[in-house]
Amino acid sequence: MIYRSHTDRWNEGNVFYRVKTFCYNESDRNDNVYLHALIGVFSEIVSDRERFAGEGFEFFAKHGQATLATRTSLGINRLPRANETVIFKAWVSSYKDMRMYNEVQALSVDGELLVSCLLTSRTIDTKTLEVIRPESFAGTLPVTDERRSGAPECSKVVAKGEPEPLGSYAVRYCDIDTHGNMNNSRYTELVTNLLPEDTVCRIPREYVINHTRRVLPGDTIELFREREENAYRTFGFVEGNQCFASEHRF
Repeated sequence: MIYRSHTDRWNEGNVFYRVKTFCYNESDRNDNVYLHALIGVFSEIVSDRERFAGEGFEFFAKHGQATLATRTSLGINRLPRANETVIFKAWVSSYKDMRMYNEVQALSVDGELLVSCLLTSRTIDTKTLEVIRPESFAGTLPVTDERRSGAPECSKVVAKGEPEPLGSYAVRYCDIDTHGNMNNSRYTELVTNLLPEDTVCRIPREYVINHTRRVLPGDTIELFREREENAYRTFGFVEGNQCFASEHRF
């Protein structure tokens, strides 16, 4: 595969490509790229694909609509390394139940599959916060490609027992993105920082996060965690309503 620089973006049929070289400030002490940095890129690529088609954030904002992630799952063979150039491929595999199923693969320049991602999203009315039905969708629904990226299903993360309280987190200015709510990558950064010291540098084989409520400036998230032999589940609540749930699977 040929590319011209680390910022290249292009389409091949229904597949969108992006090339990125990760920096040291996106990597941990072992030179592995942080999970939250990956989540950020995966989310950006979905937006990039829409923007490349002329229907980016600005387009939907003019129509009073916004696209928000609902669930994300990662299958991890190997994390990218600091200063490594990675090729991302993204496409839409289906559109059902008013959710768009976005598939993304992170590949080495030699074609090795590093990380696979499945990201589901919904488009909402920014005033009423109601989910937009297909007939009211401002953009053009993308042509679907039924191939899967290899990521695990975006399953619902549920507690199996009584999670332990971990304290609270006050949402800060830099947590908020262009949509006016907490950015997807910030949740993963938050839960990673809550992992025990003997676990935080371990590379999970899978990671899943569910977003169930918008988190806004000034919100305080109450945090809870549940531990199993090979998994950590973290739950966040704002004013008693669950806003996210995540699971690291080792």
